[in-house]
Amino acid sequence: MSLILRRIQSYERWDNPEDYTVHCGERCVGRIFYAEAGHPQETPWMWTVEFHERLGRPEPHQGYTADLESAKQAFRESWGARRNGAC
Repeated sequence: MSLILRRIQSYERWDNPEDYTVHCGERCVGRIFYAEAGHPQETPWMWTVEFHERLGRPEPHQGYTADLESAKQAFRESWGARRNGAC
């Protein structure tokens, strides 16, 4: 089963058009989003594996990248290291 990105339609906190959940089947396993603040200027995209998916797994669990494609790649690499790519 592959990882799927789903755009968050409307979020109660704010409405960021560059905010995605990462799903493995129907289970939400992480998030990728364009960070509005609190990031290095050259790496505004944040990826993070959901907390319960982190337990007992090697790091990194999250990071910053320069663009969406790099964030997706970093998430896939982190996920694959944990689960051998499986969901």
